[in-house]
Amino acid sequence: LEKGDHAMIEKRELPLLVSTIPFTPESKEIEKLLKEGFGLEIFLDWPQWCDEYEIEEKIKKWRKDYGEFPVSIHATMIEGPDLTDPPESHTYQLTLAAFHRAFQFASLIKALHVVIHTHGHHTLVTEDIKSVYQERVKKALPLLVKWAKDAGTEVGVENIGTEKNQTLLFNDKEYIQLFEDVKGIRSLIDIGHTHLNRWNIGKVIGKLEDKIISYHLHDNYGRDDNHYPMGKGWIPWEDFIGRIVNSTRATSLVLEFDNELAPNPVKSYLKAKKFIREAE
Repeated sequence: LEKGDHAMIEKRELPLLVSTIPFTPESKEIEKLLKEGFGLEIFLDWPQWCDEYEIEEKIKKWRKDYGEFPVSIHATMIEGPDLTDPPESHTYQLTLAAFHRAFQFASLIKALHVVIHTHGHHTLVTEDIKSVYQERVKKALPLLVKWAKDAGTEVGVENIGTEKNQTLLFNDKEYIQLFEDVKGIRSLIDIGHTHLNRWNIGKVIGKLEDKIISYHLHDNYGRDDNHYPMGKGWIPWEDFIGRIVNSTRATSLVLEFDNELAPNPVKSYLKAKKFIREAE
């Protein structure tokens, strides 16, 4: 981001969502955050968030008590969804079933978007198989686009994996190209992951500007995917936060912190909110 760019950016205020990864539906922090104007990104891996009927009723009650608030969904990732598996395999069919369920749930709660991971956290990506995996993913994504359209939402494809662990399926150039090759998908940029892989975030944002649906915001020291609150690690937020919040077609920002690393979770989210709002 060049100096002076901020002056050319139209000011706006994006909804701030908090990932439910560290919470249960009964956590007192949820209601405190809703009172402060945050929305929620529902993380479907935890059992407490998997009962669609219960969560739909919970959201209805919260909206009645605290007013309308935006929600999004993070489709399952820990239990092994993997679009790089052979299409005829049982595991591939299970992946599609899990994603389909997420889009159906999105329709019920009017979710802004559904986040998906293209492959599992432990899927080893070697050079001899990388292109095969990429083509499998590209062939699978149009079906998810259809499901998203049917549900009245959008599909956000997250940048995941690290070069360090040989789990990075798309490097920065390949990730940008993915959105040219597959029509209808949107980009969900995880800033913590871009930092781990030494991506030029300003360049990535510039190339994908009109295709970005949201961002996952969290910090690290460039070694491990810690999910620290913003400002605790080494990510130079001041260099590009203005561009993140103002220059793309994103419809939300998601704070994806690990609360075990923050002694006062609500305070960490409020501090991040203040920093982001000052950049708008």
